Amino acid sequence: MSLIFVSLVAGIAMGASGKIPAAWFHYSNKMTTIMLFIMLLALGAQIGIDRELAAKLTLLGGRALLIAALSVAGSIGALWAVARKWNLAGSGHGQDRNSCRQIQANKE
Repeated sequence: MSLIFVSLVAGIAMGASGKIPAAWFHYSNKMTTIMLFIMLLALGAQIGIDRELAAKLTLLGGRALLIAALSVAGSIGALWAVARKWNLAGSGHGQDRNSCRQIQANKE
């Protein structure tokens, strides 16, 4: 786990330092997607090899689906509550009264 954290912090530091060529940013989204697919393929292969886990997959899959559905519902509910409290329903993409430019203009 610490290797993951160290790698993430190192990547942030490299990006913030400006030492990464700008041309790499064009490919970063594609590289991330490809690496994610490779990780998912490896995870699927590992699950397929483990007979005990594969046998329990239906039980685990049902629980995972329930947890995922409740997580999405909770996120939508929290977003709805925050948007309603702060009256953000009509704010769009930051181009209305809640945009940074408009908030700065209101302060002056």
